[in-house]
Formats: sequence, structure tokens, C-alpha cells
Amino acid sequence: MLLVMFSLLLLSVIGLGMMYSTNMESAINANYRDKQVALYASLGGLQEARDRIQPATHNIAAPDAPPSLTAPKVIYILADSSVVPWNTSNKYFDTELCQERVLSLTGTAGVPCTTMVPSSNTSWRTWVFDDDSLSAPWNLVHPIDVKWTRITMKANNAGPVPVNGDPANSMQVCWDGTHQVTLPAGYGATCGPNGSVASLTFLTQGTGYTPVPAITFSAPPAGGIQATADPQFQMVPNDQVANVTMTTGGTSYTSTPAVVFTGGGGAGAAATAVVSQYGSPVQTLSLSSAGTKCYAATPTVAFTGGGGTGASATAVLESTVSCVAGLTVSGSCDHSLGANSTVTIGLSGGGGSGFSGTATVGSNGKSMNPNPQSVTIINPGTGYTSNPTAISGACYGVSHSVTIIPVLGKHLQSLTLTSGGTGYTVVPAVTISAGLGSGATAPAAVAGLGTIDPNPGQVIAVNMTSSGSGYTSAPTVSFAGGSGSGAAAVAHLGVTRNLIGLTLAAPGYGGAGYLSDPTVTITDATGTGATARARIGRGPNYGKVHLITSLAETRSGARSMTQMEVSGPVLGFHITAALTLDGPNPIIDTLPNSSNFIVSGNDNNSCSDPYAEPPHPAIGSFDDPNASPPTHSTQTILDQIPAGRTMNYPGEGGSPAVRNVWEGLGETMRSPSGLKAYIDSAEGQAALYGLRYPPAANSIGDFTDATINMGTGDANRVVYVDGNLTLSGNTDGWGILVVTGTLRMTGNLKWHGLVLAIGDGNVDIGGGGNGQVVGAMFVAKIWDNHVTNRTLLPALAAPSASWNGGGNNGILYDHCLADTLLSNVPFNPPPGVNPLKVLSFRMLPY
Repeated sequence: MLLVMFSLLLLSVIGLGMMYSTNMESAINANYRDKQVALYASLGGLQEARDRIQPATHNIAAPDAPPSLTAPKVIYILADSSVVPWNTSNKYFDTELCQERVLSLTGTAGVPCTTMVPSSNTSWRTWVFDDDSLSAPWNLVHPIDVKWTRITMKANNAGPVPVNGDPANSMQVCWDGTHQVTLPAGYGATCGPNGSVASLTFLTQGTGYTPVPAITFSAPPAGGIQATADPQFQMVPNDQVANVTMTTGGTSYTSTPAVVFTGGGGAGAAATAVVSQYGSPVQTLSLSSAGTKCYAATPTVAFTGGGGTGASATAVLESTVSCVAGLTVSGSCDHSLGANSTVTIGLSGGGGSGFSGTATVGSNGKSMNPNPQSVTIINPGTGYTSNPTAISGACYGVSHSVTIIPVLGKHLQSLTLTSGGTGYTVVPAVTISAGLGSGATAPAAVAGLGTIDPNPGQVIAVNMTSSGSGYTSAPTVSFAGGSGSGAAAVAHLGVTRNLIGLTLAAPGYGGAGYLSDPTVTITDATGTGATARARIGRGPNYGKVHLITSLAETRSGARSMTQMEVSGPVLGFHITAALTLDGPNPIIDTLPNSSNFIVSGNDNNSCSDPYAEPPHPAIGSFDDPNASPPTHSTQTILDQIPAGRTMNYPGEGGSPAVRNVWEGLGETMRSPSGLKAYIDSAEGQAALYGLRYPPAANSIGDFTDATINMGTGDANRVVYVDGNLTLSGNTDGWGILVVTGTLRMTGNLKWHGLVLAIGDGNVDIGGGGNGQVVGAMFVAKIWDNHVTNRTLLPALAAPSASWNGGGNNGILYDHCLADTLLSNVPFNPPPGVNPLKVLSFRMLPY
């Protein structure tokens, strides 16, 4: 019985275990599936954004600059209005943005962000909703679980690894067809040349610059920004005494000693010494009270005491009369006041008041004409603008005959210190000469001294009066006279500035909008000889790199965040090799066996630019890695190099420098439509200056060097030949040459510039002379032929190149006559039509 019970219990336990195991496995499987759903939803968000910012068909205009606090350079694609990734309390908060070192946000790698740009700032972001009709066809009826997708332009330090290795550098990043690079000099936010100065080369040192010279760039066309630069100097001694510094002041100099220069190989230096004074000069003078005295003439100011001498000052009276400064009285009183009595005088009228004075009568007690007359002004009054006319007092009865003649004066206004004097050890007293008015208040003034030198009688400075000339070393300085001794000083020769370099004033100060290299002018009143050359940025439009981040979350809470870096294609026209055969499986004959024949990708640098270009391939080939069946362009060219002549093809990577340049060509140069757009721009530029052959548009012909303008040394020109061209003889040609038919070159002809055989893509070079192309040559077949069928091919066809005879012929890459000329063809390449290139992908832990 017990055995049966234990058996039943064991079976129950096994059954429960199997049920638990089954449920656990189902839950694990469900969670795994949810995580996979979230991952693929996030990947879907990346692909949606990649598709929507494709330049040719964009539904969303991609950010044109890295994130900024002042402009909406961060774009969010949101599932619906419940998703607010910039709100830290939102369920779908963006926990990764701080990792990208933008918008003043900082984060710790591997740790989700908890901070965001303050909510008061809404300028940095913009968004679209996926459920909006404007988002068609991505506004799905049954949307996937992606919650938001963020699009930004990538900066150097935005990813896990800085592009240039510097995590503090936040420059914009571009795609050069092979690598991500920080924004090149001379390039703008579009990752293409923007007409700014990319390099500033100092050619010759100038000498003798005393003030800082002005560095001026020629102005760009209207709408451009003029470049600016700062000079760099080396200080060089000259043959003149510039200054003298004291080493010891000596003692007991009571007068100024003479300064004597000896030795040094020169003559004519002269200077005066400055001796520290005993005591101090009067430095300040203040009128503490102007008083009420009246002055008929400007009073004098005197300094007394204090132990010094020479202090002086002048008084300044008010500009208009206002008081009585003198009075003459005549006539008689109407009754006797007693012999020699004193009579009080009062005056009225004239606009003033306050006058009081006295006069003494004669021995008869009445006469105002005693000899001498005695009149005293007690208070000169104030406010008088004209003479008072009425008199009052004890003697002025009905029958008096007294008359008065007043003289008006002025009150004191201020004092001016004219000399501080010397040698004052205590403050001197200030005395102002007496004014009129025995009962009036006298003015008061206070002087002030400067700091009294505790070490008087020392030579404290030497001032140069003549620098002299011819000094090869600093002369010896000595002092003579002055009653003192012990002063010593050192002379220093002057310096001039040798201009040794120039730098663009600051990032962005290379200007913008230049179509050709600006001239640099260095001007100064004294210096001469410095020269410099500026070069604007040239080259293709690199791809803009964007960083796309996407968050997805399922109903069960499974989350996935992924990130992708994408780039547009390399666009525009640029130099890829000394000779580029742009097309698959070129038709090429055996290359010349001459020991002097050379195709060189090393920069010939005919303009002696201190910054020559790095080596290019000697011959650039076209092998699309995605071609089916595979192409064999590179090997075809290598097979045509005669044995023992591989060294005749130097350049990038060593000889023979035959390299596949397919990736570096970019989308423009890999497509018939792109190349046709470029030669159309070249045709327009040539026609503008009468260099289209034939002159009539849409016409073709056959031409020779005798029937086209070959130029006379100026390579900044574009020649467009719509048809066949034969160049022969001993002439030279200059500039960019476009030939749509067959180009034949023979003899000793040399072309200085860029030769573009784009159209039929056929080049036939023969003869054993000295003919060369110095610059670069580019061959591409974009249509069947220029005469009967100019319909663009769907893809580039095989170019043709034959070379019969070698001699001293060849092609020399020369950036001065190739890259530098590209700006002569204004060209805005059409946007790429292919999907944006995926540069990298990663799953994020946030």
C-alpha cells in the first residue's frame, strides 16, 4: 500500500515539474521573440531615416550642420505624440544623446543619460510624426514598434571612436570615398569646396618691418567673404641703439649727469639722464575757498616754505564783474560832521547789493576832497553788473553835493598749477595776493605733494635722443658730472621684424566664395620683400556623414536601440591619377618600350608650391567590386606594360603605380550622366570666352592645333572641342581641354593642363618625339559615338587608349596644371541617386 502511495506521489511531482518546465520555456521563447521584434523594429527605424534623407528624393531635409543649441540640427521621427524623447520623465526619453558630446551634454560610456538640454531651450530640435499623412508611405496602418529615430550630422567626436583620434575635436566629418575625415581645409558644411583659402604658403621672408604690416587678400566675387591672416615675426637686431636700462642708480647726484656711449662700432647715439629728485614737486593745488574779496586785477599766487623751490600757479577770476573794487568820492556833505571825521558810505543800484565802506572828510568837517583822500572798502558787495548810482550815509542830507565814481571788479574763481617746482619735503603754504574788502573773507588754497622718493639723487632713467648707426654690438654706457657717482646702465640695440610666416587669422577666416586663388599683399612703411601665396580648396564634394539612432519597444517592454552611420557619395570632378581610364576593361595597346617614356603620378609641381600633392597613381583603373561578371581593368593595363619598364610608372605605392580608383571616383565620375553634366559646364565656360569649337551650339567638327586657340602660357582657360581633334607639331597648348570625339596627339606637342577625352573616350597618341601632357589626362566613354548616337549609355563603357612609339613622350601629373584648374569650371554636381552608403552599424546598451 505504501509503495503505491509513494509511486503516485512521485508521478505527481514529475508531472508538475514537466508543466513548470514547459511554461518557463514558453516564457523564455516569448521574451526572446519580443527582443527580436524590438531589434528589427529599431533596424527598420534606421532604414526609414536612411531612405527619407536620401538627397535626390528626400522626404526629410537632413541636418546641414552638427547639433547646435541655437538651430534645429537634431531631427526626430516620432511614432506619435506620446513619444517625447527630450523629456526626461517621458517613457521613451533619449538616453543616448549625451554620449555624442553635443549640446553641452556629457555622459559616461555604457551608462544611460539622465540629463537633457533645459526645457526652456527648444531651438535645437525639430520633429515629424510617423502617423502623419505627410510621412507617407511610412505612416503604416499597423506600425512597427519603433518609437523614435534621431538624425544628426556627425561630428568628429560624436561616435565611440573619434575620427582623428582627438575626443575634444568636434569638427564636422565627411566621407572621402574610403575613409571618414574631418572637414578638410577649404571645404564648407556641404563637405565640398566653398571657395575658402585652404592653405597659405609663405614664399619669401621680408626684412625691416618695424610696425606690424597689413596682410590683405584680394576680394572674392560679390557675396563672398574676404580672407584674413596674421603675420609671424622673427625679431632681428639692427645697428642702432634703441634704449638704455639702468642697472645701478648711483648716489648724490644733485644735477643731471651727461650720458656717454663708447665702443660698439657705431657712432651718433645720444641720450639724457633722469635723476630722482630730492623731495617732491607740488602735484596738486586746490582752492578750498574762493572768499569774498574783490579784484580789479588778477591776483598773484605764491608758495612759501616746504624746503623746495620753483612751484608756481596762476589765479583765474570770474568771467564777469560782480563787486566793487575801487571808489572815488568828491563833493561835500550838507552839514559838518567834525574835522577829519569818518563817514559811512552805502551804495545802491547796478543790480548788486551788500557794499559798505567809509570815507574821511576834510578839516572843515564837510569836504570829501581831503588830500590825500581816504576811502576804505569794507565789503565789496556782490551781483553788480553795472556801476551803482545812489549813495547813502550820515552826511547825505538834502543839500549834499557828494558824487561817487565806483570801479567794478571780479571775484576769484579758480587756481591753476603751472609748475610743481622741486625739492619740497613738506607741503608749502599758498598765499594769494590781497583783494579789496577789509571785512571780506580772504581766499584759501591747499597744495599737495607727490610721493617723496626715499632714494633721491639717483639716475633713474635714460631717454634716447638719437639712436646713432653702425653699431655691431651694444656700446658701453657711462655717466659724467652731476656731482654724484656710481650710476651704471646697459644699452640695447634695436630690432626689426623679419616676416617669417602667415597664418589664417582663425578657423573660418579663410573667407569663402573665391573662384580662383586670391592674391596676398603685404604692405608696411619700412619693410620689404615678403611674399606669400594662397590656395583655395579644390576637389570633389565629399559625402556628408549622418548619425542615425533608433529606439524600439514592444508592448511587453522589450527594448532595442541601434545606431547607423551613413554617408552620401563622393560627387564632383577631381584628379584621381596622371592617366585615368574611366571605364571597365579598357581597350589598350601595348604601352611604349622606350626607356624615356614615362607616366608619373608623382607631383611635377611646376609652380614650386611648398606643399606639393602626395603621389597619385600613374594610371587609374576602373574595377567595380560589385560587377558581375568581374572586370579586369587593372590587370589589363598591367599586362600592357613591357617587361623591364615597370619603373616608368612611378607614383602612389611604388612602381608600377597602376591602381583601381573606382571607389575614389565617386558617383559623378562613375556615371555617364555625371560626366556629361561636368563637360556641359565646361562647354558653357568655353563658349563664354569664344573657346568652343565649333562656335555654334550643338554642332560638331574636326579640328587641329592650327584651327583652335592653343593659348600662350595661361592655363586658366577652358577649350571645348565637340568632335575630333588632332594635335601635332612643336606647339604647346594650355588649360583644360575637352574633346568629345577622338583625340590624336603626335610629335613634340606639349599640353600644359588637364586633358579630358570624355564622350567617345578614344585617345590615339603616336610618334617618338617629346610630346607630353603635363597636368593629367582622363578618358571616359559615355555614349556610342559623338556623330550618330550621343544617347548616354546606361553605364560607362570601355575607354580606348593607344600609344604608338615612345620617345620622350609621357604624362606627368602636376597639381598646378590639374587640380588648381578645376575651379575654372563652375560645377554643381547633381545629387547622388543611390541609397546612402552604410559606413557602420552598432547595437547600443541604452
